[in-house]
Amino acid sequence: MIKEIVEDLLSVDDRTWALYAYKKEPLRGRITFAEYFENYVPGALADAKRLAEDCRGKSLDDLVKELSLKVEMLPMQQGQVVYDFAIFNEPDTVQIYEDNARESQVIVDSLDDERAKVDICDMLLAHEIFHALQGKYDDLFVNKKHIKLWKLFGYENVSRLVSLEELAAMYFAKYYLGMGAVPYVYDVVMSMSRDPKKAKDLYAGIMKLREEVNG
Repeated sequence: MIKEIVEDLLSVDDRTWALYAYKKEPLRGRITFAEYFENYVPGALADAKRLAEDCRGKSLDDLVKELSLKVEMLPMQQGQVVYDFAIFNEPDTVQIYEDNARESQVIVDSLDDERAKVDICDMLLAHEIFHALQGKYDDLFVNKKHIKLWKLFGYENVSRLVSLEELAAMYFAKYYLGMGAVPYVYDVVMSMSRDPKKAKDLYAGIMKLREEVNG
């Protein structure tokens, strides 16, 4: 079952993953998906490629040291269901749920398709390193405030699109590690060992988004 699910997810195109990100955007009511994909997604992906190029030749350990990060491998409490697989706590701490990563690695190692092969902990760490790098690169597209919330008497409130930061972090991990899959695939894989129903529902939702995008 999981092998067939992953094969389907490996075939999902970038536009569908962008829609997946868009559906998680708190401000999506102020922008259409067409606008999001055409005007904002390219900037996020450019950030991912730029930082991956800047980090080329550096190991994850090198980046952790360069950014003075503390990496904590956390155990899960009995019965805990993980929805955040790893977290970056500003200014300098990455926390990874080790138990879930280890269980997910067993699933990944059982897969036949080489495109799905990845070290789960490396992928999670690379993703969170992108968020750490955000603070070092003030000019990143994802750091800019894009959406005007209100304007009154010459004052205005403009917000970032937080989903772009996650999208860029996912693709940074892909580019930096040379992955054969977009890391969003592992949202499903890493849910499978702890919450199979959630994983299957998530997979079904992604397939529905693919149909929506491709007709």
